[in-house]
Amino acid sequence: MITSVQLQEFKGHRDSTVALGRFTVLVGPNGSGKTSVLEALSLQSHVVNYTFHEVLRGDSSPGDLLCRGAQGPIVLGSSGTWDDEAWSFRTVFTGSSMENHWNRGRDDRHWTGTGHLPLRESVPLIDKILPPATLHKLNAERIAAAAYSDDLAPGVGYDGANTAVALASIKLGHDEMFERIEDSIRQIIPNVERVRIRQAKVQRPSPSMPQRAEEVVGSKVFFDFRGAPGVPAHAASEGTLITLALLTVLYGPSRPNLLLLDDFAESLHPQAQMDLVRLFKRMLNEFSDLQIVATTHSPYILDELEPSQVVAFALRKDGTVALKRLSDHPQAEQMTGALSTGQLWSLDPERDWVLAETDP
Repeated sequence: MITSVQLQEFKGHRDSTVALGRFTVLVGPNGSGKTSVLEALSLQSHVVNYTFHEVLRGDSSPGDLLCRGAQGPIVLGSSGTWDDEAWSFRTVFTGSSMENHWNRGRDDRHWTGTGHLPLRESVPLIDKILPPATLHKLNAERIAAAAYSDDLAPGVGYDGANTAVALASIKLGHDEMFERIEDSIRQIIPNVERVRIRQAKVQRPSPSMPQRAEEVVGSKVFFDFRGAPGVPAHAASEGTLITLALLTVLYGPSRPNLLLLDDFAESLHPQAQMDLVRLFKRMLNEFSDLQIVATTHSPYILDELEPSQVVAFALRKDGTVALKRLSDHPQAEQMTGALSTGQLWSLDPERDWVLAETDP
């Protein structure tokens, strides 16, 4: 499990350290650096399986990730425990290279690499020590769309794309997992009776002529709602679709050890938001290797958590990020038992207490 992540000269983070537990939720105004923490954790996970040029490309090029006004380098660090041993990992990004440093255990084993090879090919057990992560910012339209994949075990995409084909694969090869997905969505969205997968025509680029499309047979999700069977996914509510995609990720055969969720569950009814968090808690008890880090703007989600599980973000006058645990709120101790976690968070804007004694 990762117990802390450090970001230096990364986007809005001049030098931030975020403590993490099994379930940590990040809150704060838009643009205050919450999503950057998820992106940093995702980047470090990619270092295990990809080379420098595969990790830092497109929107993730060093120039786009460097903190405003900084000269670099970008440093991402994380630390945690695995098999009762402490470990630490640090990645240094410059404009043209990536260097990784790690040590583990009491004998202070140390390894340095340049990023020309994925770490899993060079460092024993690194894929277990630095857990596989997936980052999702789910979009209902993408979840509802019919999908096709050549992969034998397709997963849910960053935005929810391929949910239908991922569910079809689960139903064919892991029907007990599909039943758990159905049971869980009924608990959160009570008027859902069944989830069905049907064949649907999908347009995809032709393998021989990518500039042209060809029609193939894919999969599409349908719901049996109470009193309304056979409703296509595009006619279902956004909250129903978001919930289905999350359950597909969590109960699928490729469940990540580290699940990163950006603005999750905002479209759900408050009661459904709380039910979803309770489901997450049950899964954390069931799967000892699962860890969840999420961002939200919902006090109803926070009401299911302790203040120590919530980290609040605010921007300093120079545009860099400051952060504190909600348990460090000046009224946290005196309000224990009187206010819920969501109510405590709602007392004051983050800038009024997170920036106290930190703004230059």
